[in-house]
Amino acid sequence: MTIAEIIELVKDVTGVQVDELGRRVQTYPTYARYVAMMLMIEEGYDLSAIAASLNMHRSSPCKALPVIDDKLQSDQLIKKIYMACGERMADLEEQAI
Repeated sequence: MTIAEIIELVKDVTGVQVDELGRRVQTYPTYARYVAMMLMIEEGYDLSAIAASLNMHRSSPCKALPVIDDKLQSDQLIKKIYMACGERMADLEEQAI
């Protein structure tokens, strides 16, 4: 998937607009941003490309990785968003085949 497709997928699952993913605002958009970053990393995108796509400083995704890992283990809301996005990605990849 492209970065744009991942951002659109996270937007569809969470309802958070793309321009809100790059801002430090309320918890839910922050979680959507974390999930988008994790999915982009899993797809093999460079941290600089991820930062650029989310209007962040280039070091932000690197600093966020430990936080994301911790949140995925301890927070049910972010885990739910991540799992829903993963299922949607799997469905889209199946349809493409």
